[in-house]
Amino acid sequence: MQDTASPSSSPLDEIYLERQYASLPLLGLLLALGLGLPLAILADLRSGGQWHDTLPVYALIVAVQAGLLLTFGRFSVSLNAERLRWSFGWMGWPRGQVLLADIQRVAPTRTRWTEGWGIRATRNGMLYNLRGLQAVQLTLSDGRTVRIGCSEPAALVNLLAPRLGNRPGTGR
Repeated sequence: MQDTASPSSSPLDEIYLERQYASLPLLGLLLALGLGLPLAILADLRSGGQWHDTLPVYALIVAVQAGLLLTFGRFSVSLNAERLRWSFGWMGWPRGQVLLADIQRVAPTRTRWTEGWGIRATRNGMLYNLRGLQAVQLTLSDGRTVRIGCSEPAALVNLLAPRLGNRPGTGR
C-alpha cells in the first residue's frame, strides 16, 4: 500500500500493509498430508481394519494441520500514524505491535537462513518472519531489537523513518 497519509487522515488509517503467505512447499505438504488421511482411512477400511480405533489419531492430525495453517499460513505487517503491527495467521494471532514513539532506530536488514521462520529469539533480538530473508530492524527505546520480515524493507523504512521525528538515533 502506498503512503496515503494526509493531514485530515485518522491516526488509525493504514499507511502500509503487507501480507505474506506460506510458501508453496509448506502448503503442498500440509495439503498432501490432509489428502493422505482420507486415503489412509479408506485403506484401513478395505483391509478390514477397525477405523473407529484409529479415527481419534486421524482427527488429531487434521486438527494440528488446520491449526498450523490458520496460525502460520499468513503474516501481516501494517503501519498507521501511531504504531507498527504484525500478526500471524488469519485469526491475527500471535501478534505484536510497537508504538512509533518507542522506536529509536530503523534500518533494512537481512536474516540468516539458519534463523528460520516464525517467531524466534535470536542473538540479534526477536525475529517475526514467515518467508524470505529480508526484514526491518527496529531498535527500541528500551534497548531491545526487533526484526520484522517483509518483502520490501527499504519501502517500509522510508515510511517509518520520517514518522520517528527528529530524535537522536533515528538514522536521519
